[in-house]
Amino acid sequence: MYSDHPFGHKQIFATYELKYLLEKLNFEVVDLQKFHELSFPYIYYLRKLLKLEIFARFVLPFVGYFYLFSQ
Repeated sequence: MYSDHPFGHKQIFATYELKYLLEKLNFEVVDLQKFHELSFPYIYYLRKLLKLEIFARFVLPFVGYFYLFSQ
């Protein structure tokens, strides 16, 4: 979850949670696929991962190049 509030800005559900919620609302789940996206700037994820701002700022330029050349 990116938001501290239920149904705030953006929520991430596990596959089983989404399937459960849809079925509880009487939807038939025909196909459910995972989709991974980086919807926030790289620095957001680096801060979460590395825990220190200085490390996140140091690594940030390299991450941009990694994604540029990996596609």
